[in-house]
Amino acid sequence: MSGTTGASALRGDDESTRLSDGSGFLRNVGLYIYVFYVIYTPTFSASFFASKFFILGVLALLLIVHVLFTRQQRVFELLNYEPLKRFLIVMFGLSLFVALVHLATHPEVESFVDLRIVQNNVILLMAIHVTFIIYLCKSRGFTAESSLSMLYKLAAFQGIWGLMSFVFPPLKEISNWLYELAAGDRGDYLLSSRIYGFMGEYTFVTPIYHGMLAAVAVYFTLNYRFRGIRYVPLILVAILLNGRTGIIVFAVMAVLMILGQTFRGKIGAVIVSPLARLFTVASLAGLMSVAWFVVSQLSPITARFLQGLVEDTSALVNDGSLQGNYGVLFSEVLVVPEGLALIWGTGDDIYANEGFRTDVGLTNDLFMGGLIFVVLGYGTLAYFLLKDSKPDTILFVALFVGFAIGILKGQIFIGTPVLFLFVFVVLVHKQIIEGEMPAKIVWPATRHDRAA
Repeated sequence: MSGTTGASALRGDDESTRLSDGSGFLRNVGLYIYVFYVIYTPTFSASFFASKFFILGVLALLLIVHVLFTRQQRVFELLNYEPLKRFLIVMFGLSLFVALVHLATHPEVESFVDLRIVQNNVILLMAIHVTFIIYLCKSRGFTAESSLSMLYKLAAFQGIWGLMSFVFPPLKEISNWLYELAAGDRGDYLLSSRIYGFMGEYTFVTPIYHGMLAAVAVYFTLNYRFRGIRYVPLILVAILLNGRTGIIVFAVMAVLMILGQTFRGKIGAVIVSPLARLFTVASLAGLMSVAWFVVSQLSPITARFLQGLVEDTSALVNDGSLQGNYGVLFSEVLVVPEGLALIWGTGDDIYANEGFRTDVGLTNDLFMGGLIFVVLGYGTLAYFLLKDSKPDTILFVALFVGFAIGILKGQIFIGTPVLFLFVFVVLVHKQIIEGEMPAKIVWPATRHDRAA
């Protein structure tokens, strides 16, 4: 089946694919737990052996050994997908480049961690796990919709955990405990105003992942009649409870997708009427309003924290003034390495520096590997997302825009949930377009449908 033919056939509900799948939760508890850990990587100990890099690395190694001994090469056949393979090769090369720069500028290496070889190759770990997960989904008869829905159910669980924390305080204590194990003591205000859910990273990478995930649901709902949109309110609650940047990512990506569809003149296979456009925008605004109302009622301190975003944004748009987080962001993002270090960096992780430090991802990447790292790394990511994106190019453009927003906030390239989503969506989309995985279950037409 060609790409165009496959896409058009799977966008409608008039062709049958298969009558049932094996995606039920009870039949796949182990798979759900595995996917949950790969995405959220909760930390249960401060030991290195409990870190996400160590556990994900060991699990990936065990998977590879298992495949080699059982000679089931089909498990990882998606790793041969050319854009993914090139992305992995480039990132591996850049990781060695950064290590060499660090060795050249710091002859006495204090720790192997300072070389950042493992951190810069987290995309390889995510690729191994995602290809194995998709293989398991296909072998169990999952459709593309049920595979994606698994991510939405797990994200909705984070929202449910957050809401339940107000009713059952021990859940909040567990969240605080997990956060302190992963990030150390950051003060009582942060623990009281944010930190809800069951995960390893609360305030940056995961909210951005959730924002991207919610926006992807909007696109798939418009184009593939995806039912996962029902989980979005809970996902938005999880974002609002933990970090503001995720809401910006969701809003920008969703608007970009709707505008792209509007200018193209149709949503999926249906011509967009002005009323349909208005309904879509109103629905998104409604989802945001419901999530905001729930959070403001349950946690006023969190609501006050979020109101700062609105005030800072209003000042930026209306007066062009940089205040609050925007003032900090623009003052730090303008700091770049000097001289030739701008080209190849200094090999430093300035987030961990004792002197000047910032969590702005772009600034960190420039100091780490200079323009060489930024241009090649970001450029190859764009290539990976966009190479075979038709007919859903706007989806992958929006994902890259979400990445661009995130990289101004923190180090996305070592953010396991975001990298997981990139690889997962690209490979599932590839399965849909090539007819390897049905977009969703299409039941035989009823008498009423046939008459119509």
